[in-house]
Amino acid sequence: MNTTIETIEQQWDGKPIPIELWGKDHWSTFRYIETCVTSHQGKPSMVHMRCSSSRGLRPGWDRGGMIPTIVKDFPSRLVVRCASDHTKVHRRINLNGHDDWDCADDALYSNMLTFLGTGLQPVFKLTDYGWACIQAISEAQGAFLTMVMPDRSLFDGEGKRL
Repeated sequence: MNTTIETIEQQWDGKPIPIELWGKDHWSTFRYIETCVTSHQGKPSMVHMRCSSSRGLRPGWDRGGMIPTIVKDFPSRLVVRCASDHTKVHRRINLNGHDDWDCADDALYSNMLTFLGTGLQPVFKLTDYGWACIQAISEAQGAFLTMVMPDRSLFDGEGKRL
């Protein structure tokens, strides 16, 4: 059976995106942050984090030539998974005005990350729930549409394993 993908353009309303709606951009940003945590003391490179042109540069981001990649009208792609195993229709939502930094904020909201840095020098740390999500991604071999998410009831409100 072929999979049908419907694409919808939508303006981001500023509210956190629940993990159930995350698409390629959220998961790739989260995996990048995991790499930063394991290899760079949790510090993301401004050059590797795509930033919406509507956000603009934050003061201090131009220090040492480390300017984020500015993308005009950058949309985050969300995917609403199919409602049942019998239908193979997915809805892709291009969420305009939502960039990699917003994806990181959504991971913070979902208790997958903690934030240890400042606005000028962000530093992230994965929570127990974040590490469990990394394991789920690895077990699904990166196929986020088919991965089995960790059971939230095994973690507290801050992402710590109970």
